[in-house]
Amino acid sequence: MSLKTSEEGIVLLKNSNVILPFGQTKIRSIAVIGPFADADDVRGVLPDHVVTTYQGIKKQAGKNVMVKYASGCRIADNGKVITKNDLISTMGTPGIVMEYYDNSDLEGKPVVLKTADRLSFSWGSFHPVPEIKTDKYSIRIKGKLVVSESGYYNFYMIMALSRMRLFLGGKIVFDNWNTSGDTWTKEIDSIYLKKGSQIPCILEYQSNPHSYNMFSFAWKYLEKNPLEKAVALARTSDAVVLCVGYSGSLENEDHDRSSISLEPVQEELIEAVARVNKNIVLVLNSGSVVDMSKFINKVSAVVEQWHPGQEGGTALAELLFGKINPSGKLPVTFMKSWEDSPAYPYYPGKNGIEEYGEGINVGYRYYDRPTSPQALFTFGYGLSYTTFEISNLELSSGSISTKDSLRLSVTVKNSGKISGAEVVQIYVGQNKSSVDRPLKELKAFKKIFLEPGRQKTVSFSLKPDDFKFYDVVSHDWIAEPGTFTVYAGASSADIRQRAIFELKGAAIVR
Repeated sequence: MSLKTSEEGIVLLKNSNVILPFGQTKIRSIAVIGPFADADDVRGVLPDHVVTTYQGIKKQAGKNVMVKYASGCRIADNGKVITKNDLISTMGTPGIVMEYYDNSDLEGKPVVLKTADRLSFSWGSFHPVPEIKTDKYSIRIKGKLVVSESGYYNFYMIMALSRMRLFLGGKIVFDNWNTSGDTWTKEIDSIYLKKGSQIPCILEYQSNPHSYNMFSFAWKYLEKNPLEKAVALARTSDAVVLCVGYSGSLENEDHDRSSISLEPVQEELIEAVARVNKNIVLVLNSGSVVDMSKFINKVSAVVEQWHPGQEGGTALAELLFGKINPSGKLPVTFMKSWEDSPAYPYYPGKNGIEEYGEGINVGYRYYDRPTSPQALFTFGYGLSYTTFEISNLELSSGSISTKDSLRLSVTVKNSGKISGAEVVQIYVGQNKSSVDRPLKELKAFKKIFLEPGRQKTVSFSLKPDDFKFYDVVSHDWIAEPGTFTVYAGASSADIRQRAIFELKGAAIVR
């Protein structure tokens, strides 16, 4: 399910010179670069495994393509979760051994010993293992951290209303065991570790029976000269997959980012790599719009991956090498710059008060207006490795009453050479209204998978509610008689078919 969701959600925004898929080109070396290239932050959940972009590409590329990684820059994030490859257990074997106690203070003998692949867990109000029968439990993890590179490391303790202790090299470096639990990320800064060393590590966790139980233990190597190393790698590679975006420190469920621009250090990375390699596939990890005005013309392809979940690396690699055909569509409009946003004149407000002055002119409704700037990528937009035709829009009637539904159908044909899926989008607009209404509004859509050369008739039904607007005078929803246009297309701007019908009868309210 995670893989399928990620596969279908990725949106291909740009593909100049058909650089993608890599399977059609003579790519023998790929540089996977960027702060999200080998990141395992899937935002908001703690899965039992994560496939990073670097891991996914390396596996998909096979033995004939050399794949190398460089971070490129440092950003504000919560590091990378410690896995079984980073830790040697007390038994001397690679892996994570966890001791579970049926009390809050690690007393007596553990009820059970379990192994884990990652030090990242989210149990909520459930018991962590079947052997634990109480809400008051504790866990101890002992082992040795294996250091792969000499240098400074940051450590990150992530918890939710729980208590933890961390010992490194026999010294306690974090302890909130005797204080009230909190929801937070604790960063332990700049501990120097030597390559090849094995650092004794003890991590202790105490549950909170009255709240959500979760924790994660991560670290980050503070690499020297990451930009210089990334540029050198890009210069000697046939293609670059450059992964940028927003970490949980900037964009998360409990706070929004303050800008649609990337951090300056990431924009600097894109500029530097673009100077030495033109075959760049830019991968965006973001929850919404990104201002690409500074670099959109310096990369060959752009992929919006969003925050793709634990199988994100697998899904992206499949798309890059043509194992799957992109079919995702944008649920938002990407403007060319922040100044082109309808919110620009009103944000951030004055004296702590934000005015939502856009009215109905939000998203594609704003960019549809003749006086509005042209969008970079429109609502509903997304490229494919094949092509589709949308034709033969037919309505069940040329006129209906304000209480009737309208049935319609269109024909979709895969006119390309490979199988793929198209999202047929149906918009409706009232041609003349007593109030200011958008030119058109999305009312229905369906994703249709087709083999090359095949076609299918797709049917929709529009209900009376689909023709209504909210009347601020009567404080109700109204459908006015008049003529309406039905639009069928592949995005809000890529309209392939139109048809007009008349809505007859008295205005109705809900």
